[in-house]
Amino acid sequence: MVISKIYFATNNKHKFHEAERVLKTYGLNIEQLSHEYTESRADNCEIIAKEAAAEIYKKKKIPLFVD
Repeated sequence: MVISKIYFATNNKHKFHEAERVLKTYGLNIEQLSHEYTESRADNCEIIAKEAAAEIYKKKKIPLFVD
């Protein structure tokens, strides 16, 4: 399976545009996904990101990453 687009779940348009600029140099296309999610209160950024991505993926079923 070839993924032609990855979604960046962020409400911050500046973060999105920066990520889009950088990833485009590697041939990756991203699209902004504005989506509310529950942010974990964990102390570990990796855990927070994994939980947020899993929550959104469960609803949308699309390839994504979160900020």
